[in-house]
Amino acid sequence: MTTKRIIAKIDIKGKKVIKGKRFEGLRIIEDLDQFISKRDDDLIADELYINNITGSLYDTHIDLDLLQLICRNIHIPITVQGGINSIEEIENLLEKGACRVALNTAILQNKIPIETLFREFGSQAIVFSPSIRVASNGDINFYINAGRELIKPPGNLSAYDYISNLSQKGLIEVLIRLIDFDGVDQKVNEITLSKLKNISKINIDTIISGSMHINYNYENVFNSGFQGIALSQYYIFKYKEIQNIRNEISKKWEVRK
Repeated sequence: MTTKRIIAKIDIKGKKVIKGKRFEGLRIIEDLDQFISKRDDDLIADELYINNITGSLYDTHIDLDLLQLICRNIHIPITVQGGINSIEEIENLLEKGACRVALNTAILQNKIPIETLFREFGSQAIVFSPSIRVASNGDINFYINAGRELIKPPGNLSAYDYISNLSQKGLIEVLIRLIDFDGVDQKVNEITLSKLKNISKINIDTIISGSMHINYNYENVFNSGFQGIALSQYYIFKYKEIQNIRNEISKKWEVRK
């Protein structure tokens, strides 16, 4: 049985942790370094995902010195995302302690060919992390620039075919962010769940983010064969309760003890 992963996810802007709903109404929570220092039990999650959410929109970049400080004082792998659009920047992020980089705009707009990314850093260091909405007709739509701009994949492929194509080129992990379920307490609707189930058929590790603290949601995700969930709202506001979610998941699936 594949061990299910629980990822702590935070959005940042500059040196501040921020949080909104459905990528809108972003408000400041706390300085990032202070936020991390208060979460002394970092092992409550399996990984930490730091997303510079408006990076592509405003061409801002993660503070390398701050990243290095965090990486030195945390005991789980860190993935970073947001505004990353060059080989040099990826090199710098990995040198400062990030284990992986997650890309959305850079991959969808082919700013850096996926083959180049794998050749330079290995497939284990690259995650495709699209922001998506599922339309009422069932179409999965990709968005960039903090969820503000709809974008069609190269070749106008369907989401399934596009991710499948990336998998054939060597991609081994995707983290899907459900815009309409971000920062809210809402069950994922049947249309979205059915489309996610199709994605689960691709031979690739997939993490789902968006209201995944709700039992109904994470059970459906894991029953569909996905490998993990990312928790943002709970990691920010109800950090200690992640252990309760881990305990519930462990009743049906294998998790890190």
